[in-house]
Amino acid sequence: MRDRVKARNFDMNGNRYKCDICRIESTNAKDFINAYLIADAFAKQLREKSRESGGKFADSPGNTTNGLLLCRTCDVMFEGHDLEVSGKGGITISKEAMKNPSFKDAINRIKKYKYVVPWKDHIDTDVFQFPTSAMLEWRKTLPTALSKRALEEMGEYQDEVSDDEKVEELSFRGEPKAEKENGEMKTKKKARTDNKRKR
Repeated sequence: MRDRVKARNFDMNGNRYKCDICRIESTNAKDFINAYLIADAFAKQLREKSRESGGKFADSPGNTTNGLLLCRTCDVMFEGHDLEVSGKGGITISKEAMKNPSFKDAINRIKKYKYVVPWKDHIDTDVFQFPTSAMLEWRKTLPTALSKRALEEMGEYQDEVSDDEKVEELSFRGEPKAEKENGEMKTKKKARTDNKRKR
C-alpha cells in the first residue's frame, strides 16, 4: 500500500509530493509518512463493512483507498484524532491542536485552503482511489488507539486471540510468566508447585 499511495500522490501533483492534508510539498518522499485511515486493528470490522456495503469500504487496511500521504505534523494530528476529514472533504481541527504552537504552520496552510483536502473532488470516485465518504465518516467514530492491546483494554477489539497471544499478553503486563501444558494455560508459579508435588 505504501508504494501505491506514494505513486498516487506523485502522479496527482505533477512529479512532486504534497501532504494530502496541508499541501506542503517536497521532491523527497522521505519527508512524508504513509498514514492508515482505518487502523490495522480494525481489519476484521473493515472486511465485514466491505462485504455488507458493496464496495463503499476498502476490503483490507492495505487497500490504496485506506491510505494517505501526510507530512509529519499532519500525521501527528491525524493519528491523535486532533484532525479529522469529513465525508465531503472538510477538515476539522481540535481546540487543543489549534493552541499547540508545534502545529501552527500546518494549520495556517490548511486555513489558506479553507479547511478542505486537495482530493475533495475524488471522494467516492475511482479516480486516484482516495478514501470513500463512508470510510471517512466511520473513522470519526473510532477510538484513538495505536495497538490491539489498547483496543482490547477499551473493549473495542473483538477479534479472536490465540493461546500463544494470551501467553505473550500475560508476560507483557508483568504477571507471572505463562506457559502452555496439554493445551491449557498455567503460570510458572503453578507449574513449580505441580513439580514439587510430583517429587
